[in-house]
Amino acid sequence: MDGAETKEIILQTGMGNFQFTGQDYVTMFVIPNFHFHLSTGYCLLRSMGVDVGALDYMKDVFHKVEE
Repeated sequence: MDGAETKEIILQTGMGNFQFTGQDYVTMFVIPNFHFHLSTGYCLLRSMGVDVGALDYMKDVFHKVEE
């Protein structure tokens, strides 16, 4: 993706074609789409009684420190 920030991308879908730049594609499509599916999966698991919390999938984001 390096250097493709301003490259024109055409996304062909059943609803029509959508035009993005590389930067717009990542920030306005890929990242929101990823978070939508992540949160939907989380909600489905919770609704089925699975004892899952945010730290189960974000365990590598935070590092506990001793005071």
